[in-house]
Amino acid sequence: MPTDVIHVENLVKKFGSITAVDGIQLDVQSRQIFGFLGPNGAGKSTTIKILATLLRPTSGKAAVAGFDGLCTKNTSRALIERPYSCAPQAVGAVYDRPGFFVQSRFDVVANPNEVRQSIGLVFQDQSLDDRLTAQENLWFHAMLYDLSSSLFAERVEDVLRLVDLIDRRHSLVRTFSGGMKRRLEIARGLLHHPKVLFLDEPTLGLDPQTRNAILTFMYPGIIGMSILFTSIFSAVSIIWDREFGFLKEVLVAPVPRWAVALGKTFGGATISIIQATILILIAPIIGIRLSPAIVLEMWIMALLIGVALTALGIAIAARMSSMQAFQMVMNFLVMPLYFLSGAMFPITSAPPVLKALMTVNPLTYCVDGLRNIIFSNTLMTAGPFVGRSVVEAAMSFGLIRWSLVFDMTVVAFVAVALTAAGAYRFNNQQE
Repeated sequence: MPTDVIHVENLVKKFGSITAVDGIQLDVQSRQIFGFLGPNGAGKSTTIKILATLLRPTSGKAAVAGFDGLCTKNTSRALIERPYSCAPQAVGAVYDRPGFFVQSRFDVVANPNEVRQSIGLVFQDQSLDDRLTAQENLWFHAMLYDLSSSLFAERVEDVLRLVDLIDRRHSLVRTFSGGMKRRLEIARGLLHHPKVLFLDEPTLGLDPQTRNAILTFMYPGIIGMSILFTSIFSAVSIIWDREFGFLKEVLVAPVPRWAVALGKTFGGATISIIQATILILIAPIIGIRLSPAIVLEMWIMALLIGVALTALGIAIAARMSSMQAFQMVMNFLVMPLYFLSGAMFPITSAPPVLKALMTVNPLTYCVDGLRNIIFSNTLMTAGPFVGRSVVEAAMSFGLIRWSLVFDMTVVAFVAVALTAAGAYRFNNQQE
């Protein structure tokens, strides 16, 4: 049974002598967030247009996921030998019992109609009718996708609340700001519950308020990344001491080795707090307001995770004899720790395997805790959560997973455990 919702193989698109897409290959799994990064003219929008059947590829293959559900039962006597009709020429179709269509990938060239029924698309350029209201634009989209009136009435409420436009549903689109139009286009792309949602330049035209919301979501992850790199690489001083011979003098001194390890641990944590403080000081410049109480809580969280990560680095460096070996281990450790911390995407949207790895990653609780702290004193001013805490709204959408108390408890426990492990390994090392 195919598990990927998009499959691209050796895809090429040429416009005369210009090659816009040159033999790309990719697979996107169900529930996965997949991003195209590249400069202007790299072929990102062209690839999306091919996958959305707006352009035909010059060569190669591209298939997009279809439907899960029942096939249509045929009643015509001429089709008695084929009692069920399913989508034609589906790539990799699977049936778990007669008439039940589990999953397929439709080829963008052979099955364009099936692909269009399976996808949602937010175009790079604005494509709304500004002479209609927000709800009328969505109703027009619903008719194109053959949604019933009752289903439309149910879903229009959900998508407009999701993009915080429920209060403007009967307003003409021409009265909307650029960011409001962009949000309405996102709601339109979600209205028919597509299997795959394509977002072409999704932040283009967003107003400062929406851009600030994106920055606020990313900000805790940026602080976490700063603490991660600063703390864990501060343990490199142990290897420098060993290479230059200073470690011998430390090991023979009448000072408990565990005390030396603690000194290095808190020294590295202090440097990480200084780095975090710099990022806290620039928060007002990017539109993030932090009260003194919030800053104090952020310092406490930064100290705890700084201690934990520095101790982890010391535990590893205590048995390393060369800088190259330490850097190799850190390269395989640091980036996965950051990627699986929830800094770039919420844990609730991750596949089960990644979700399990994120749950055991201590940095995940630091990022989640920082979001709890930053959003703690902010109230919603619009939408279904108006007058309620942003933390409550963020939890309902999966942007915050746990309470601040739980996050701090986990980080504190990990800090104590890793500090003890680092001190033990340093205390028992040989010259």
